[in-house]
Amino acid sequence: MSLRKRGKQGQKPVNGDERPDRRAGAEAIQSASNRMPAAPSLSHRRRREIISAYALVLGKCGCSVARESDLPCPKDLIGQAICEEIVENPDIEVRNRLRIAYVLLESFLSAEEWNAIECFKLTSTLAQEMAASGRPEDIVASARILKAIRGERAVGIQEKIWEMKKQRMKQLALLERTAHASFS
Repeated sequence: MSLRKRGKQGQKPVNGDERPDRRAGAEAIQSASNRMPAAPSLSHRRRREIISAYALVLGKCGCSVARESDLPCPKDLIGQAICEEIVENPDIEVRNRLRIAYVLLESFLSAEEWNAIECFKLTSTLAQEMAASGRPEDIVASARILKAIRGERAVGIQEKIWEMKKQRMKQLALLERTAHASFS
């Protein structure tokens, strides 16, 4: 018999369910990451709705970053739904995809950050195309453009994204340790 169905010996079921309540781990992660009280657990149906809508948005993303306004719900709510589903779902393949989706939440940026990165990418592409002509005046103009756009802001945003993704990976590891401990 699997641990999922049985739970810890002697542990009483929660919520009238045959398995122990494992959402506490997901709530702890969300609370710690947001520095706010844990939100109430989402119903299975609501989690699926949120995750499905988010998956549709992910499927349409064609680049490494997107606008946060493209998300179907606030990041925190999507993160909560994913964390709770990771804890509850017995399918390892689904959990692996959810882990990736959780980390990718950091790729959704505020309008200001997204605009800074997109402006830098477009301007850099233009400067490269100008320099590719080989004409000295185009090369000089290209160098001026690259100097003027100062990519520090865009690079800083990319570095922040990477750090936040690493933080989410740590949160997932803690979530899974917490969930595993509830069945040990």
